[in-house]
Amino acid sequence: MLTNLADVLRNAGLKVVEVPGWKTRGHGPMSGVRGVLWHHTATSAKVSGDYPSERVVLEGNGTTDGPLCNLGLGRSGTWYVISAGLAYHAGTGSHPAVGTNGNGYLIGIEAEHPGTAGNPWPAEQLDSYRRGTAALLKAYGLGADRLIGHKEWAPARKIDPYGLDMKTERAHVENYLRGSPAPGGIESMALDTPWKDTYGNTQTVQGFMAETQRDLNEIHAALLALQKSRIPGDPNMTNGANALMDTVARASITYAMVQDLHRKVDELETGGVDVDAVAARIAEKLGPQIAEAVANKIAERMAA
Repeated sequence: MLTNLADVLRNAGLKVVEVPGWKTRGHGPMSGVRGVLWHHTATSAKVSGDYPSERVVLEGNGTTDGPLCNLGLGRSGTWYVISAGLAYHAGTGSHPAVGTNGNGYLIGIEAEHPGTAGNPWPAEQLDSYRRGTAALLKAYGLGADRLIGHKEWAPARKIDPYGLDMKTERAHVENYLRGSPAPGGIESMALDTPWKDTYGNTQTVQGFMAETQRDLNEIHAALLALQKSRIPGDPNMTNGANALMDTVARASITYAMVQDLHRKVDELETGGVDVDAVAARIAEKLGPQIAEAVANKIAERMAA
């Protein structure tokens, strides 16, 4: 019996509702854990509530007796712990790493979604789906390759989870397993998600984005000012400014490159760029020692 499900999810920082009796509920014990199977409930979007499918997954659907999953996922991203034991969710199907006994070896998650076009997955729900799945896989020593869509388990008869590309979802889960944001960048993380910066200080993603924007604004302004002041015979050209421009020249940094980086950081607010990718590009162009020297010279220039 998977009696650690609630703790695994809660320790991952997710909101959890423990449905009474879940620790002893099931069609007998699980045979083991070889993966996680994603579903959608197919309940109409017109039905209100965070997880209106709770009663069905507990009691059954008139054809199959409940429990019909181990975990439910509400529209808000809240997890509902349904059954620690075997649940009837997978049905006939197969997977190379699992075999044909999906109910016995796969943790079944029924996410609240109608499974029809015109109903995008709520961002908070999808983020929680990925984070919770990563936490479960980590708890059982499994990799992201063990995330399976029901439509992959039984492609001839299932379409769930509707609208989600499982290859992409496994990439997101893989990145969460490694402790980094999902592919495509910081946009996949909630703005209030804790983020540890280079110096080990914890702040929020939103704060980190704003700080990065301010830093590049300052670099952009300082280099622009230096570029404008670099006129032959200009008496105001200081030794510090000359040194900075020489350092910039050696590092092959151009004003156009700074503008490009500036635009990319602007895109962070719409989720267009991974902060790590921007930082990596800066480091690649400068090298850590030259980057530090440039930063120091810019600080001197701005303080002058």
